[in-house]
This record gives sequence, C-alpha cells and structure tokens, in this order.
Amino acid sequence: MHLDAPPQPAAPPGPPPTAPDQPARVASVWDQHWQQCDEERLSQLYRRLAQPAPWYRRPFVCGPQDELAFLRRHLFGFAGLRTLEFGSGIGWTSLWLARAGARVTLTDVSGKALQLSQRAFARAGCRAAWQVASVFEPERIAGPFDLVFNSGLVEHFHRPEQERLVANMARLVRPGGHVAIFAPYAGGRLYVWAKRRLEQLGRWRFGDEFPLHTMRDLGPPAGLQVLAEATSKPGDQWNFLAGVHPNLARLGKLAQLLTLGDLSPLWRRCMGDSMLATLFRRPA
Repeated sequence: MHLDAPPQPAAPPGPPPTAPDQPARVASVWDQHWQQCDEERLSQLYRRLAQPAPWYRRPFVCGPQDELAFLRRHLFGFAGLRTLEFGSGIGWTSLWLARAGARVTLTDVSGKALQLSQRAFARAGCRAAWQVASVFEPERIAGPFDLVFNSGLVEHFHRPEQERLVANMARLVRPGGHVAIFAPYAGGRLYVWAKRRLEQLGRWRFGDEFPLHTMRDLGPPAGLQVLAEATSKPGDQWNFLAGVHPNLARLGKLAQLLTLGDLSPLWRRCMGDSMLATLFRRPA
C-alpha cells in the first residue's frame, strides 16, 4: 500500500458541469445494482471484502483495508468513534470500523442495500444503526458524528452535486471532527482504460463515474480544512482489467505477485494508483 501525496496536475479534469436529474439517476442505478445481489453474491462479497484476505490476494482484493489504514494514520484509533457512512451501499468499511470498536451508522437511498448490510453485520456479529435517506437529505439524519465519510460515491455526481454532498457531510460532523472521501483516482492507467473499454462494450455496470485527480478543492467551500490527501491500491486495477481481458488480468496478477510488485515503485509508476483518499477537518 502507498500513501504518499499524489502528484497535482496543473489543471485537473473534473466532471461535466451539471445534470438536473443526476441524483435520481445515481439512485436508480445503484438500487437496481443491489436488487440483483442474491444470497450467493452476498456470500462471495463477504468472503472477499469482510474477511481478511489470504496473503496472495491482498495486493489485488483488499476490500477497505487501504481506507482503514489511511484513517488510522490520521485519527489514531477507532474505539468509541461515532461514524456515519454516507451512501453506504452494503457498508464494508463501516463493518471493519465496527469490528475496531466504532459506533457506526449507515445511510443509503437503497433499502435493499441496507438489508444486505444488516445481514453482513449479523454474520460478523457486529452492531450498527441504519437509515434509508438520500445524501441530499441531511436533515433526516441525527448527528453530530466524529467522522462522516463516503467511499465510491462522490465520483458519480457532477460538480454542483459534489459540493452539496460535501456541505451536507460537513453539517453532520461535530466541530473538531473529520470528513473523509474515497473515490477512484484519475491517475490509475489500467482502471481508466478498462472503464472506457467496458463502456464501449456496454458492460460497465456502475452508471456515470468521473474519476478525480484531487478532492482538496471540495472542502474549503463547505468550511472544511484539508488535512491530507493520498493515493493507493495500484493492484486493484487488475480487477477492472479482468472485465475486459480475464486472461491478461490473470497474467498481470501473477507477474505482480512473483515479482513482489506491490512493494515495488516500478509497478506503481507503470500502473498508477486506483484510489484517491482525502481527509478534512471541521474547525472547532
């Protein structure tokens, strides 16, 4: 895992300006996505994302471990932390936070996603609170929280909705608390190429998605201070390539494993990272 500050381009590309129906489109895509998740699929996801990965899979399918490492590096512990995951889906990151002693709340617009989350938490023997609510309805959520975060959410929206989303997160965090955002990194070469190719083939399943070079600029308009930004998960990109060329992705994973590529800066320079993480603080 790599957590150095990512290079900052002179003029990072962003999402298109706006689309009036974007929140509804995102909600529809992801509710349909979770409606198609049956018990067998939930079990597969649980084994991959809610269980410690065997050593040979950690560079490629590490679930939310890089997100947790980024938070732990800056928050110094999770016991007793009151957390809210905005647009949680099934909420794998919250599940790991709950295992570490955090008091977690999950909210999503999809009731089916939260039902699946409850089953995953029950399987893990963890407690949480759940609420069906849009990320654009913060008034329905009882705060404040020590940490408000989302993972794989902000990149689905256009710039005005991204700013509203971050402002709503800031409203729900206590003074002195933290806001964290995890999103696809536009510097991930394999991810960007595989996404474009899957879209051309009509096999991209996640709706509109606009990877980002930086999210630092989203915090100050909401009154948040930028604390840290980093990238990680270079090897996770093979999973996107597998949707285009499964055999090539298998060979790539094998080559990376045999050469201990997850520890080598050369692989990272060639592939880039796939995840961007940004942490903000609400002034006390």
